[in-house]
Amino acid sequence: MKKWRGATSLACIKETEMKLYIEGDKSKALCSHCKGLVDTTFKYRDVPFSDGSGVVEGLLVAVCDTCDQVVATPPQSTPRIKQSRAKALKSVEASVPTTLADAVNLAAQAIDADFSQEFRKKALWLLVRGYADHPKDPVGLKAEYINSIGAFGKAKTRFSFKVSEAMLSDLKKASEVFGENQTETLKIAAFDLYHKVIEQKDKRLIAKLRDIAYMV
Repeated sequence: MKKWRGATSLACIKETEMKLYIEGDKSKALCSHCKGLVDTTFKYRDVPFSDGSGVVEGLLVAVCDTCDQVVATPPQSTPRIKQSRAKALKSVEASVPTTLADAVNLAAQAIDADFSQEFRKKALWLLVRGYADHPKDPVGLKAEYINSIGAFGKAKTRFSFKVSEAMLSDLKKASEVFGENQTETLKIAAFDLYHKVIEQKDKRLIAKLRDIAYMV
């Protein structure tokens, strides 16, 4: 089954069309798999989120009659998508030096002048996932962070994120790599993001972040 990013990514049916659809109804929609306009049938399907954070069970969707892929969601299904997404996300909060939070914002702004909270989260988690997947890479990073964190001052602000189960798992793995709690691991990621984007101007990381900014 084709995975999808959320309510809008497959919403080929305009929300202005407030018709109530029922199972078995017919329609037409663009199918990315068949690369064209296709006939569809409304069916109930269990549809997973693309980030692996959960599944919307028994969702009414438009299914391509040719390839059997989910291609669209009617407006009446949107509330159930939002409810399932909200249940699937976990809260992560961390108290960090205000100047460090400003440093993250500066790095994010260097990538995208109109950056969003969602982009800032994804930028941090790109690094977090790297720590989790390649535990040998950040060996010297913790020491560098410890030597530099005092320069960011004592004033505090709060990071607050909604993350998927997979993202939370990566944060836990990264925390084990550093031997720190989740707050300290996020602070290390924040320091690393600023250091690589603003100070080192890491071209590979910046290119990845620009791709993320484009998609957010």
